[in-house]
Amino acid sequence: MRSEQVSVSDLAAKPMWRDEADIEPANAAPAMGRRPPFDRVSIGLHWATALGVVAMFATAWLRPQSHDAHARAMLLQIHRSLGVAIWTASAFRLLWRQTKATLPPFPAAMPNVQRSLVRLSECGLYALLLAQPLSGLGMSLLLGHPFPLFMMQVPQLLEENTELWTAAYRVHDAGALALGALAAGHAVAALVHYFYIRDDALQCMAPVITTAPRPQTIPVRR
Repeated sequence: MRSEQVSVSDLAAKPMWRDEADIEPANAAPAMGRRPPFDRVSIGLHWATALGVVAMFATAWLRPQSHDAHARAMLLQIHRSLGVAIWTASAFRLLWRQTKATLPPFPAAMPNVQRSLVRLSECGLYALLLAQPLSGLGMSLLLGHPFPLFMMQVPQLLEENTELWTAAYRVHDAGALALGALAAGHAVAALVHYFYIRDDALQCMAPVITTAPRPQTIPVRR
């Protein structure tokens, strides 16, 4: 039996991003039948993060609408705390994905271009979920005074720097727009898969959802 040699170039060609949903036919889901869902930890972290992101955008939108100084301060504290929670959950989720997560394969009929777009959007979401809280934390630190976080008080760690704060604000603002666009596109894609394509893409992350019914056609006699 001939042994197969593996060159260094072959090893370098393998992606570092651990994804069991590879494009090889052996790892692709069959054309018929429902694929196995994500593991429970991945599902829980996904929906917890989604709710956290919605709450983050809600607090960011409500704060300038309020005319009460105490309410604005409370909304900012919630916004900061949610950011830290989302960063922690995203970092743990990425580590879990790379080590112990159960990832369903891509549908066999999904083109390679679409699979690449899915991977790029996932990388973008992870990058923004990790970067946004850091830019927000930088804004808080660059104000040059203590600030509340969760139920504690963070002491002053940096001197006030208006120029750097402005730069961090612009990064945070642009990141929020990008995150909102990617998250909205992610949600729309899931709904398109469920209602139009009628595959199991949404059910893999929400196993309690049943398959979308196909419209029944009534034969017409001629």
